[in-house]
Amino acid sequence: MKLRSTPIVGCMTLAMSLFLADLKIDCKDVAAAGLMDAMWFGAAVAVNQQANNTATAGAQAEQDVPPVPGPQGEQGVPGDPGTAGADGISCWDLNANGIGDLEEDINADGQYNALDCQGAAGANGADGANGTDGVDGEDGKDGKDGVDGEDGQDGTDGTDGVDGKDGKDGVDGDNGENGANGLSCWDLNGNGVGDPAEDLNDDGNFDALDCQGADGADGADLTGVIARGVILANATIESGEAITSVTLEQPGSYLVSVSLAEVDQLPASANDFPVLLSIQAIYSQPGGGEIGLLVAHYETVSMTTDTLTVRVIVRDLQSGVWVNADFSILVLEP
Repeated sequence: MKLRSTPIVGCMTLAMSLFLADLKIDCKDVAAAGLMDAMWFGAAVAVNQQANNTATAGAQAEQDVPPVPGPQGEQGVPGDPGTAGADGISCWDLNANGIGDLEEDINADGQYNALDCQGAAGANGADGANGTDGVDGEDGKDGKDGVDGEDGQDGTDGTDGVDGKDGKDGVDGDNGENGANGLSCWDLNGNGVGDPAEDLNDDGNFDALDCQGADGADGADLTGVIARGVILANATIESGEAITSVTLEQPGSYLVSVSLAEVDQLPASANDFPVLLSIQAIYSQPGGGEIGLLVAHYETVSMTTDTLTVRVIVRDLQSGVWVNADFSILVLEP
């Protein structure tokens, strides 16, 4: 650091020396002069230090002042374009593999585009308030009648209604007149009296034992029987032989299987086997109701090397309906 006040102090010291040289001094003067020199020297140092501090502060202030910017320079040459970035992911590419997968074709039009990015339709908005009714227009002219459409299918039958409550019993009617007594089976002339000729068994009584007919002649032995059996209405085999199974296909239709194990030589057709059927032809409804008449017939279904299959059908002659009933069957050799 420079002491800019040094020339000033030097000049002042020289002037004081010249002033004292013209005077007479003694020891006291010398001592006083030494003291004065010390005072002057101290004052000179203090002044010099203050001057240095002022100079330093000024230099620091000059450094803190910001510089004035110069004029703007010319624009530089543009740089080269950067490398193109990677393509973004399409909105329809759910797994981001860049390929149109089948499940990404949301609208199933065979295309993969923004139409596949549409979300589900939003809920319907609330209905607005109904507007006021307009004025009724004039009635139009009646149009021509259209062609009649085809008849629709019949609807299914409705469920039967609940049975109504039984009505109260009516008043009993008057008893009818007694009918005529029936004829006994032994009263051959119908006179109601036991005549000697009507006691057929000569036991002195006139009863049902007199109604039995004479014993019939012995029948001829039946040969060539392949199978026989008694079949109940529920398709159970009550008795018989060579009947292997019976199946109730539907009401009134029985499928009977017959074993052909004992047949030495099979015929050319299953129809060559004679089949005899027996059935209780006349029946009465429970409680003494209407009397019915049943009939049975058969048809051969199939034949293998060991089994003949026969279908037996039982029906009511009056109604034509197939019904279940007991019957017996006999299958003969051709």
